[in-house]
Amino acid sequence: MRHTVRSYVTNCVAFVITSAFLSIMYILGLRKYFYAIKDDNEPYDNFENNSQNPYPRKEFLPRISNATLMENKDSNFKESNIIYDRKITTTPQFSIKDNLNNTNDDMKGHELIFDIEYYFRNHMNIEIEKFEVETQDGFIIDLWHLKNEKEPSGKHPILYIHGLMQSGASIASSCEDSIAYFLYNNGLDVWLGNNRCGFYPKWSKNIKDHKAKWNWDINEMVKYDLRALIDTVLEKTEKERLTLICHSQGTTQCFMGLVNGEKIFKDNYQIMDKVDNLIALAPAVYPGDIINNRLFMNFMSLGINYNWVFGTREFLPIMMLAKMYFTSIRFFSFTSYFMFNYLFDWNDRLWDPKLRDVHFIFSPVYVSVKLMRWWLGNSPTSFKNNSQNIFPFKRQWFNRNVNEDGKTNHLPNILLFVPRQDKLVDGESLIHHFINYENDVNYKVWYIDEYSHMDVLWATDVIERVGKPILQSMIIPNDTIEA
Repeated sequence: MRHTVRSYVTNCVAFVITSAFLSIMYILGLRKYFYAIKDDNEPYDNFENNSQNPYPRKEFLPRISNATLMENKDSNFKESNIIYDRKITTTPQFSIKDNLNNTNDDMKGHELIFDIEYYFRNHMNIEIEKFEVETQDGFIIDLWHLKNEKEPSGKHPILYIHGLMQSGASIASSCEDSIAYFLYNNGLDVWLGNNRCGFYPKWSKNIKDHKAKWNWDINEMVKYDLRALIDTVLEKTEKERLTLICHSQGTTQCFMGLVNGEKIFKDNYQIMDKVDNLIALAPAVYPGDIINNRLFMNFMSLGINYNWVFGTREFLPIMMLAKMYFTSIRFFSFTSYFMFNYLFDWNDRLWDPKLRDVHFIFSPVYVSVKLMRWWLGNSPTSFKNNSQNIFPFKRQWFNRNVNEDGKTNHLPNILLFVPRQDKLVDGESLIHHFINYENDVNYKVWYIDEYSHMDVLWATDVIERVGKPILQSMIIPNDTIEA
């Protein structure tokens, strides 16, 4: 009883502190946004052609010597492994003022509907099947399937794993211009996965301890959520393998499952054997400058370990409370955008303004304080401080071995889309790792000069720069897809 009262008081105090924290962040984000409207410029606004690319030319070459590479007969590094996307939008596709006004005739006056199926059914005549999947530790997670009435079975399954505080809808919220629809329309069986808690936290009746409902981080999301989603898709499609497409935190889950599976899964479960392709969008393997240098990030790193500051349950509960009551109001989507803009230093200049509010209907979602501690905490085991041990830079992750039967083990085909303007994660270190140490696995990298963290999902030209390269480079057994 005493422990319950103490926990209640702790979370009440944390609610007040985090509400004040969120209010300050709101004011600073609003200030930054309106200063941007006043100036209304970006580094690439005044460049007229690709030869005037404002970003210094960058080439990735092996840090180990070419002689060492040649000694390794299995080395598959070649310049074609990296595609340098140096296209620069000569003028902003949409100015900040346009995005603020959001006056597109197609969307003006339309009600925001908190249901991804509504947009797919009404805009594209596609039904979405919704499944509830129970993980081995008793969490109920959502899995959505883009149903194909004309060709109901036999297609290659592709499962999306979303980023931090996002949902499975993030790859589909651009509707007809989304990567999800593009892949669906080009012959893939598209599944949208959601991690634990999501929009509405759900647990099995076996979890009776309230503390256990929020006692989880990325390790449980890999061990239970990712496994449950993969196994469910393979079971329902009757396939042996699938393709994983993931964004940000989703890439962390997938790489952890592939690279550290032996440590995470205690029953010899092998994700590697179940994946034909791993498509990583804005891969979060190593932390970027913002995590270490942004003032608010430093405050969160200091405060996240104290229960009296951020509590012991869900992260920023007031944010989810506001979402519950104001999701259908455009002002909520607008404020969500500029707060994330302030925190992570990306903007919406390459997005379609009529869709920005739709994107932010489906975020944020419930996450645990423990998960945020894993990302931002100052403990030795956090992503911020321990990424080099989770993903050792100088160690090969994917090894091709020959078993007793003389057969080589299966390795996935890996496609990396790294946005150069991404300050949240360090994509360059990941590129260098693959060039220098991943000689056994088939991989390809697209290094996109002007893209930032969310542009790999929501830029207006994402189909040309991400969608089509995915189709052209995927390896699908007994099937061929042309973009």
